[in-house]
Amino acid sequence: MSTYKILSFCGGGIRGLMSVKMLQRLQADNPGLLQNTDMLTGCSTGAVISGFLAIYKKYNSFESEKDVEIALKKLMALYDPAMCDIFSKVRTNPNEPAIPNQISQLIGQKLSSLEKLTMLDLKGCFDLMFPAFNIQEHAQQQPGNHLGVKENKSWGMELFNNLDQSLSGNVYLLEAVLASSSMPGMNGSTSVYSSDSELALGQFVDGAFVNHDPTMAAVSLAVNQGHKLEDISVICFGTGFMGNYIANEDTMYWGSAQWLNSADNVNQNIYNTSRIPSLFANEDRVNPTLNMCLNGTSTNEIPTQSSLLLGQRYAYLNPDLKSTYISETAHTCKEINDMKTFAGGVDLKSATDVINKYWQ
Repeated sequence: MSTYKILSFCGGGIRGLMSVKMLQRLQADNPGLLQNTDMLTGCSTGAVISGFLAIYKKYNSFESEKDVEIALKKLMALYDPAMCDIFSKVRTNPNEPAIPNQISQLIGQKLSSLEKLTMLDLKGCFDLMFPAFNIQEHAQQQPGNHLGVKENKSWGMELFNNLDQSLSGNVYLLEAVLASSSMPGMNGSTSVYSSDSELALGQFVDGAFVNHDPTMAAVSLAVNQGHKLEDISVICFGTGFMGNYIANEDTMYWGSAQWLNSADNVNQNIYNTSRIPSLFANEDRVNPTLNMCLNGTSTNEIPTQSSLLLGQRYAYLNPDLKSTYISETAHTCKEINDMKTFAGGVDLKSATDVINKYWQ
């Protein structure tokens, strides 16, 4: 059965290496996978993966399996060793970005071309979508208002895409990718411009503030384009499941100081039996509330909803990291080898079933 076929890539920093590894395995077992894909969507590191593959296809070829193998090897090299080298030199001062320019420069080198490509320039390669969050006040059409157009002004999400009648089609591809991967604290915000205006559309931060897993947003856009829900299939690549939790039984007595870990007099022992990793390379203190808000790697929220919506037309490949914690800036040889081992051990059967039934 032929369907509208989406590959979805979750956020997770250097852990995107595991997504690439799983994609390499799946492509090797199922020749034609990428060649028959209609849409690539990715959040943060997933946007980097999607943007790289689209650019590579535009200037090279995906006609043979050897072409795709070369592309995926080059994509893997973007993570190991290139990103690993950058993450080994992060700044520790919490008053400045941990990696202010290096990642954007690296991505710029890998996604650069002789011309400044817009999202629409990649239309013939793949449909694309990258979520990001505009922190500046801007006009937004209120959804669900069928009686007339009503605008709100606030910060809010953006789904950069190159679909038909896209309002963001003239946005520069590189800036859309960088916007989706600009995690506050790690990077500064990203200015995004459209080729038809000299004014910035806003200042954007990481797509994780929209959703770490872009699958549901991508499916919604596909339906809006006229594809029937029953004619859409998705394979989603995760960046490692981490079982985070709060074990403290006294949370009913916590105030903002404990939930945010925002005061110097907070007893750090209250977090000892919990699993709440610090999120930033330049901030050691854990933040329970922020971890819950950015819970994409420690819950199955969107995968569960996607599975309910799509049924057998959906597969989710995600290594279970169990007791191993791998930060978004991991870079040691052991951490890299651990990620490759985790990704190499994921059972691909669910994705192979989707390919055999729907990826024609």
